[in-house]
Formats: sequence, structure tokens, C-alpha cells
Amino acid sequence: MLAHVIVHVITISIDPSDPRVLRKKKPKIKFDEMKHQHVIENQHCNICQVNVKAHSNHCRVCNKCVWRFDYHCHFVNNCIGGRNYRWYMATLGTAFVALCLISGLAVTEFTFFFTDQTNRHILQPYRDLNTLQTYKDANFKILYQSVPYEAWLTVLAFTFTLGTSVAVAVLGLICVHIYLTSHKSTIFKSLENPSKAYVPVKVESYMSGATLNSGSFTIELVTGLPWVSTFHTTRSAKNSAKNSAKNNNNECELKMVDETCSSSAQSDNSSMCSLSQGVVSLAPSTTSL
Repeated sequence: MLAHVIVHVITISIDPSDPRVLRKKKPKIKFDEMKHQHVIENQHCNICQVNVKAHSNHCRVCNKCVWRFDYHCHFVNNCIGGRNYRWYMATLGTAFVALCLISGLAVTEFTFFFTDQTNRHILQPYRDLNTLQTYKDANFKILYQSVPYEAWLTVLAFTFTLGTSVAVAVLGLICVHIYLTSHKSTIFKSLENPSKAYVPVKVESYMSGATLNSGSFTIELVTGLPWVSTFHTTRSAKNSAKNSAKNNNNECELKMVDETCSSSAQSDNSSMCSLSQGVVSLAPSTTSL
């Protein structure tokens, strides 16, 4: 609990604003939709009046540009960005551990209420009883006030239920952040355009193997995604020679093996390679790549 309080205060205290916003500290102006389509255009914020770094976004709640903006967390009443992201993850981690300890303690005491009625070695209210008293005579307290054992059990049950529910929610949030971090994304990016969260911006191709006239070759497309899609094809020398005689450009069609890379049509004029519906058409200018 003490560790959670410390990292929580640190997360709140750190200003995640863009470094250039922190240095210049210019007054904010009202966004004019008649002059600008977006708040940030060409890395210039039209509200903060400064040129911000790449991957910075303007938070509408805090009204400031945040570097590597993830989202505005109302739990810590602060934006989560590159400057305080690690402390925020530490806040979630310590909160999860503390909630597990509280829920574990509640369910343990609830269980010992029934199992320690005879031995009376664990719960202090039972240990204070003499041999002539029954477990109903035990003095259970809440905030140092004596209460009936039914009320004490109710508080334990409520504490366990609430603590477990919140712990599951915090664990789910931790898993979401781990998943997004592993894919080099943020909550803001996934919510802003979930259908294009991992659309490649550049397609590059290169040939491994010998010439197009050989018996087999492999083409790999590096799409900028966390994975690399590989394309394989084989072609006999006879068919290659026949195609070469018909077409000097030596065009061929390659079918995709890795179906995870299927996306909309992408093109790269430098490599003269296009991806559309899982088929790659290669039209090199020479017969050897």
C-alpha cells in the first residue's frame, strides 16, 4: 500500500507535456476550425502555438500537447504519456498486488471464522475467549467498534467481492497496456483508427536466391508490421524459358503464403511490386535481381 501511494503521487506530479510546450509555455489560444482542419498540423500545435515533437497529441481534457500521448486517466487525474508511462504502469502493478492482498486477507478471515471456532488459535476475538464462552461471545470489531459477528462477516464478504472485482479490472488494463506496448501502439492510436492501427506505410521487397530463370526463388516483403510476410514460389526452367521468349520483361505472379498480411492494395514504385488480394505481381526490368 505504501509503495502504491508513492508511485501514485509520482505519476500525478509528473507533467507529461511535450518538452517544447514546457520550455516555451506560451498562452493557449482557442482552436479556429475555420482556419485549421486539425489541432496539430505539420507538427505545429495551433493551440499551444509551438512546434511539437513527433508522436505528440493534444489532450482536450488537459488542453496541452502530450508527448507519446496514451490517454487521459481520470484515476490519477493526469495524462499518460512518455514521461510518466513507466510510473503509471508501476501504479497499476502495485494497485493490483495491494488489492490481491486485501481480498486474500478478507477471504482468509472469513474462512477462519468457521474453522477456528473450536481451536481458537488464529483469530484474536476467539483467542480472547475463556473455555466457558462460546464463539458467539467473541468480540468482533470494525474500526475499533464492537459489532455483531453477522455485520463483521458482511463487511468481509463485501471487501472480498469489491477487491476481487477491481483487481480483475486492473489486471485487464495491465494486459491491454502490455499488448499495446508489444505492438508499439497506444490506447489513443487504437481508438482513433482501430481498422488502420497496423497498416504498413511502406512496402519494400528484395530477392533471395538466383535469377528469375532458376528453378526456384523466394521473395520476402517487409511491410513495416511486427511480422514479416514471406512469399515462396517455384517455377520450372522450361516454363521460365517459354515465358522469357514471350515476354522480355519476364513477369510472374506469386501467391501469398502468409495470410496474416492480407490488406488493401499497397504499392512501391521503386521495387515495382504491388500487393493486392494476396497476390504479388513482379515485373522487374532485368532478368536478374
